[in-house]
Amino acid sequence: MLAWKGPVSVRDGYKHREERQTRVILAGLEYHIVLRIDRRIAEYTSAALPHFVSAYERRTGSKARLA
Repeated sequence: MLAWKGPVSVRDGYKHREERQTRVILAGLEYHIVLRIDRRIAEYTSAALPHFVSAYERRTGSKARLA
């Protein structure tokens, strides 16, 4: 997988960037892997979230940002 990542911008306090990916065969062009990153991203929710948000806001004095 070959990936391109554009410049970072900030929207609503979160980093965003344009990303494009494609499957290509680079061995024929004499490219070889110098860095491989394998990561997984997950989102979770919980019935405890309202309590957590209230406790965070009381503790920090700041409004929580939820996406």
